[in-house]
Amino acid sequence: MAFPNVDLNLRWEDQNVVKKDGQWTVDGRPTVSVAVSHVHQPPNLPNNTWLGLLVTSPPNAATPPHTHAGAAVVATVIKGHVLNQMVHTRVDPTTGETRKHDSGAKVYGPGESWYEAPGCHHVRSETVGDEEALFIANLVLSTDVLKGLDVSARSVNDDFAKIGRVFIIDKEVEEQKPGKG
Repeated sequence: MAFPNVDLNLRWEDQNVVKKDGQWTVDGRPTVSVAVSHVHQPPNLPNNTWLGLLVTSPPNAATPPHTHAGAAVVATVIKGHVLNQMVHTRVDPTTGETRKHDSGAKVYGPGESWYEAPGCHHVRSETVGDEEALFIANLVLSTDVLKGLDVSARSVNDDFAKIGRVFIIDKEVEEQKPGKG
């Protein structure tokens, strides 16, 4: 399926990220909604939590560049189409040299999945096409990330607190640096 209005070569660094109504967003774009679908602490993954997030993304929505608190992420599109671009950092085990690998922008449709390695920088995420997109993201993260939260509690506020711990917006981190904002 072709999406003529999608620029796969857009420089992700050129996105204008702003805070609107207390939420970081890509300027002029609708925001996504995120809900916790499940939280598990499997015994075969000691000290780790498996967190499922259901992401609903209206047409033309975009999320600002972000990371996921060291989580490994597998996301699967349920409906619609989502453009993603990730930058993975790899360390050479022999030399210790750090290399960044930009995946390039790619559109995913229903039934397709993408993987974000721990430490991945998710630099572009946007809905393409005229229909809402829906995908589920499964994250495996250190249980320490959720320390102090009741992982079994499922109120809106409890879920919001969990999401806030695993969705780290670049601009927010930048604003918190000494001498900023």
